[in-house]
Amino acid sequence: VALQQDSGRNWKQEYITLRNKINGPTSMAPPSFFLACARLVLKHATTVDAVRIATNCLELNIDDVQMLRCVGYFLLSTGENSGVNLAIRIFDKVQELQPCEPQSYLDGALVRFWKAHKSILKRQNDEENNGSDFICNFEELRSDITKCQRLLSHVLTHKWA
Repeated sequence: VALQQDSGRNWKQEYITLRNKINGPTSMAPPSFFLACARLVLKHATTVDAVRIATNCLELNIDDVQMLRCVGYFLLSTGENSGVNLAIRIFDKVQELQPCEPQSYLDGALVRFWKAHKSILKRQNDEENNGSDFICNFEELRSDITKCQRLLSHVLTHKWA
């Protein structure tokens, strides 16, 4: 609430104050605190700061699959390439931790498809605005689409419990 009321001014001090108030000598702030703060910071400040706050969750309990998914989707929502690339690594970790869940594979496919789609749209937009040739990193694009297809194929052909 304090971060919202401040409309983005002095958010760092508000965040530190709130974090210190929640953190105790034997406890850490819950992941929901970091993700809520990151969402507000994304709205009122910079993407880099929001990502830094959200990724604090990764230091709390790296093997909590639902928390990892929340962080991954937050990173995807930033729209930044660095956030998307980190989200891919997080969803790969989720897949490693929960190979028996089809959602683990769907998340990995989604983030790769989203990255490829965004890459193509950006290149097309650049071409329209600059009049330049449509140039794309086709090797990376091919790799993302191929991995996306493999993950979706696994979901469709695997026999789930």
